[in-house]
Amino acid sequence: MRRFVLILSLPVFALGLLIGCARGGRTERVDYASKSAAIVSSEKAGSDPIMTTCPVGMVLIPTGPMLYGPTDEKNVTPDSKEAPQRINMKAFCIDKYEFPNQPGEAPMRSLNWAESKELCVNKGKRLCSEYEFEKACRGPSGTQYTYGDGFFEGACPKADQDYGLGQFTNCTSGFGVHDMSGGVYEWTSSGPEGNDAERFVRGGLGGDAASSSSRCTYRGRQKASAFAREIGFRCCTSPTKEDLQK
Repeated sequence: MRRFVLILSLPVFALGLLIGCARGGRTERVDYASKSAAIVSSEKAGSDPIMTTCPVGMVLIPTGPMLYGPTDEKNVTPDSKEAPQRINMKAFCIDKYEFPNQPGEAPMRSLNWAESKELCVNKGKRLCSEYEFEKACRGPSGTQYTYGDGFFEGACPKADQDYGLGQFTNCTSGFGVHDMSGGVYEWTSSGPEGNDAERFVRGGLGGDAASSSSRCTYRGRQKASAFAREIGFRCCTSPTKEDLQK
């Protein structure tokens, strides 16, 4: 029988390091799902979006630049935070809602990282990377929360709260993705470099530090075997080559 792991507040998240750095005019983004590096040339990517289509229930996040970080984690002091980075990312598709990605339904909870990953794979998708989560959350304007730069109490559901997907209509990013600055924390494919035992979770709203935990830049870390009512997930996928139109 699995041991139940419950997240009560933000202090369960430990100090983490910001992943990704710009080198020589290009940014290296590590895809922890495949353990391979995805290089996007800033000279080639530019800011022009690649138009494509996504499967039903998913939202297109176009190719182009994003503002990433500084990542907020528990016990990270202001002078240890790195400055935000402007990086380019390829187009991807992301579920409009948390799994099961059906408006009005309750988010699926209490699954560990491997179980969440498997459910995405069964749908022909994958877990989102933390970079994909942050870009979709911040929207085209790069805001700190899905709904803007200032914390709005009550705009999004709390992680331990019962809610229907899309019920909080103000909790929507500029790309049209719901419940990313609140609701359950979401598993991502990303984790501390070289460490398969832990994975990063993003986007939950909980405890007395809700204004911090619900930022698009906030990162928590959990053991991959952990599961709790306050943890859920959503899926991403890459557009197919035949759909791409430059």
